[in-house]
Amino acid sequence: MKITIIQNSQPLIVNAENYENLPFLMGAKIMATCVSNTPVETMTTEPLAKTLARKHETLVQRHHSGYDFEYLTLVMEDVSKLFCMFLNNLHVYCTEETSGRHKVLVLPAKEQAVFDYFYNKIYNHQLEKNPDAINSKSAMHHIRQVALENARYTTGLDARTNICYGVSLRQLNYIYGWAEKFLAKDDYNTYESLVVDEMENFLKALDDLEINGTKIIDPILKKDPYGRSFNLFGNFERKPEYYGAVYEVYYNASATATAQMQRHRQLNYLINDPDKQQEYEYYIPKVVREIEGLDEEWVDKIESLNNIPQARLLEVRETGEVGGLVCKLKERACNFAQEETRQISSEVAYRVFTGMADYDASLSKELCDRYLNKNRCYFEDYERCPCKSPCKPDDAITFEMERE
Repeated sequence: MKITIIQNSQPLIVNAENYENLPFLMGAKIMATCVSNTPVETMTTEPLAKTLARKHETLVQRHHSGYDFEYLTLVMEDVSKLFCMFLNNLHVYCTEETSGRHKVLVLPAKEQAVFDYFYNKIYNHQLEKNPDAINSKSAMHHIRQVALENARYTTGLDARTNICYGVSLRQLNYIYGWAEKFLAKDDYNTYESLVVDEMENFLKALDDLEINGTKIIDPILKKDPYGRSFNLFGNFERKPEYYGAVYEVYYNASATATAQMQRHRQLNYLINDPDKQQEYEYYIPKVVREIEGLDEEWVDKIESLNNIPQARLLEVRETGEVGGLVCKLKERACNFAQEETRQISSEVAYRVFTGMADYDASLSKELCDRYLNKNRCYFEDYERCPCKSPCKPDDAITFEMERE
């Protein structure tokens, strides 16, 4: 793992006499605002010794919010898909990741052979269905993308990728502490065991990172005062689903879909301990089921790899506010969205919007009328973006609605 700081916030007000504490200096200055009627003047004229004293005092007294003002952008190279999922489930971040929808990841030889096998099958099947696509650059691009995004399900969650990760100084220090906490565990589930070495490398790489000679990891700030930890996996029993202003639902999803849904940070996702599974089931893409006999090969070839594939289904608990679910539909109710994520998002919306009739019948009807049985281009409150192949009304995932 290689971590590079490619950007950090640049304060416009700073004491030029000392830059050694720069990553923490601005936050310490900003925290004088609560005791000043002239915050800009205070930040500009305050003696450095007083700022540094506040830095120490706020760190010790766990008044850490000021250190969210310092923002860092990291590039992490040669990390696993699963490691990225650990980070992305924390909500407080910006991220761009090398995607299996657009790029062939670096794979072991055996995985590469299985990936290539299904890529070629899917690619050729689509071309047979649409031979005129050969004359259209955009159509061929779409065929390649569909082949890529479905063949990647066979790859292991330890497949290497790269990620740009934007995070505050405070949050990064907390993440460091959570990684230490993770490594102090006595046991790991099968999935967690894949990232143990990466977590160790992650800490070593962060230990070496500096800005203007100052380490970005502080021994006090890394101690999260709220006692939190990584929250990707849990151990739960299914409860009756709840539909109201807030909701709680359960479903099975592949790691691929779960990773995509994590991007909707208004909602919360928890994966049940995968070691509780009595037997493994796999997501089989629609395009694979369309090719005679390929669905059986799909399972057989995936299991022959003895990896932890992205296709393996996991039990997920999703919770959140209804407004967050609407926002997710405005991203995923689209033909160009990844198939499984689109299907899950639509099904959850159907269950929640119809199921909340006893909670608020009027709101339930409004949500159903606005967002069900249609793609986002036809939502009243969605502004359609430029698109060369807009969805048609009959492209939507539909559900049988009760008649009034």
